[in-house]
Amino acid sequence: MKIIFLLIFCAVFALANCDISSVATIYNEGIASNITHPITNKKPKDIYKIKSNKIESNKQLAISINAKVDTLISINFVGATMAKFDYKISNTAKNSELICNNTYLDNGYKFRDIKLKSNQNLLIIFGVDNAGLDNYEFEADIVIEHIISNNNQISSDISFDKIYTQIIGREFELNFITNQIISDLEITLNNNYQIYKATSFNGGKIRAIIPNLDSLNYKNLYFIAKFKDNKGIKKEIKSQIFTARPAEFKLENIPKNLKGGERYKDIRLIALDYNGVVVAGYNAVFNGDYIRHTLLDCQANISNEIIEFKNGVGVISTDNKGFIYPDIGVAKIEFRDGQNSDKIRNLCILNSFENIADEQGRIGCDAGIVTEIGYFDYDKIIHTKSKFESKFGLFGTIDGNLSQKAYDDFIGVVASIELEARLVDDTVAKLFSANCYASDVSFSNTSNLIIHAIGEPNDKNYIYQSGQNIYTMSQNSFKNGIGKAFVKLSMPKDKPQNPLKITTNDLDINLTQRSNLTQNTTPNYSYIYYANAYGQKLAQTDNFPYFAQIYFAIYCDSKCQDIAKNSDEFAPILDKNMSAVDELKDYFVFKDFNASNDIVEFENISNLPSSVVNGVMSIKIDSEQKGEFKIKNPHFVGRDFVWVRLFKDEFWSGVGEYGKVMGVEGNQNIRYNRTIEW
Repeated sequence: MKIIFLLIFCAVFALANCDISSVATIYNEGIASNITHPITNKKPKDIYKIKSNKIESNKQLAISINAKVDTLISINFVGATMAKFDYKISNTAKNSELICNNTYLDNGYKFRDIKLKSNQNLLIIFGVDNAGLDNYEFEADIVIEHIISNNNQISSDISFDKIYTQIIGREFELNFITNQIISDLEITLNNNYQIYKATSFNGGKIRAIIPNLDSLNYKNLYFIAKFKDNKGIKKEIKSQIFTARPAEFKLENIPKNLKGGERYKDIRLIALDYNGVVVAGYNAVFNGDYIRHTLLDCQANISNEIIEFKNGVGVISTDNKGFIYPDIGVAKIEFRDGQNSDKIRNLCILNSFENIADEQGRIGCDAGIVTEIGYFDYDKIIHTKSKFESKFGLFGTIDGNLSQKAYDDFIGVVASIELEARLVDDTVAKLFSANCYASDVSFSNTSNLIIHAIGEPNDKNYIYQSGQNIYTMSQNSFKNGIGKAFVKLSMPKDKPQNPLKITTNDLDINLTQRSNLTQNTTPNYSYIYYANAYGQKLAQTDNFPYFAQIYFAIYCDSKCQDIAKNSDEFAPILDKNMSAVDELKDYFVFKDFNASNDIVEFENISNLPSSVVNGVMSIKIDSEQKGEFKIKNPHFVGRDFVWVRLFKDEFWSGVGEYGKVMGVEGNQNIRYNRTIEW
């Protein structure tokens, strides 16, 4: 066990023997303390700041304090969202065995005031929920303060009774004790505000109120009683020092359309007295972690907030220019003032916001507010990039994230579209994520390309078509504000077209939810082709077995050919011209097309095909038979799969499928000398 000795009322900090992924640093007056050396401090009150160094999810770090006198320990997170703490009180300093579990993370605390009696040991256990974070940092303040005893007896025979923390503007009963009849009694606050006056008084309760004045220091209040005793001698006594706090806080000046990343200067907290009036003398500055999300599992990195009250009005800010909410979603404020009370004198209820006094007359030490601020929206959805899966398209190469089914009924290439949700300050809205605040994002296609959505509305990581020229990226596709999903692109198929080199500029999507589309182009491109597969003709003189050639060709007219001759734009994809084939006079063998035979399925042929090499595939024909194959590559025209039938020129009569295609009537004989392609 590593130990830090903090000699403050004999209190001791110690790192407990539990699962620790990182050691925290302890700061006092800005000076970091090495945990292996003692810290000596003799102040009656001191503040220690704990800063963690990357604590992993569900790991713990503990600090032990052993008090030799009655001590009040106040713990409060200064900067944290998912970090929590719990504590154990023991009558022995050897209680580290109590903490080696994670159960405390179920409830945990954000702030706490804890009383320690003499010789008791406090173990503070810090940790972080497992919220998908790799590690986490936090800051917490630990204030150690000696509990001040109350001396209520001002005079043996005439005195004020015990006075507890009060609420500004609310009447309460003040007990003034006397064992004799006194005269000319006047009771005032320490600022001369008159509370009570009587010509004769023999003891008892009087109605008092702490007024709402801008001249009062509500942390340092006391009553002054001036009177004549039964001998006519003028006397003056003072009550104990006590405090008064606001009754509640109210949130004001919330804009209707909040946005993350926008600077707000006038979101305010108002300190109110018992009658709902602004407390004119309430001045204080708070620095801590007060703004939180309503969804516990959706946490962003929220900055510390500063709330500075002047004359009862507190301005919320994250820097000297205003307040910025650094993400999206429903945010709430959880603010407490634990400073303006008598907790150190045991004159209020610790960790309580209660305004109704208990049997002893004590109210809660804290005043605060827990309420929703509103929904902070994102500012825009940006199309940041589009990435093509291959320079030359897919050609039988199936991306690991896509199934074969995703390529069915399609001619074209696959593009990965990336969208980002941005805040007003152009940072990414990380909470625009699945299971948090993400929503489906729709866009239309204004380019000359055809977009084919490959998903269904309930699919994850896909884009689906939700209307006429309306495409929707599912909210499930978004993580940490970035949405990634696939579409397939093709050119119109109504007529043969030259190869089209597409870049991200060509994929012009129009986001229908936000008009301010930003296109971040990257040096990424692909080609889309109009292609065909052609089976070599078999002549009557050919002998079996015969190796027929299947050619994979792309369309390129004279204009395209001029480009290819004068530059390398299409040179890598053009090879032997097939002008000798009437049907393919503007086609070229696609020499860069190489694919294994698993993209080709044969029917009615027992021999397996070879792989496609440089745009050509050989197939062994054993006898006069029809050879049917279908190509499982989406870049070629025709139906999803191109069918080619190979057989010799011969007389053939028939009805049914083939007869109907050829226009043959029943029992008619026909002769033809070309292959059939469709």
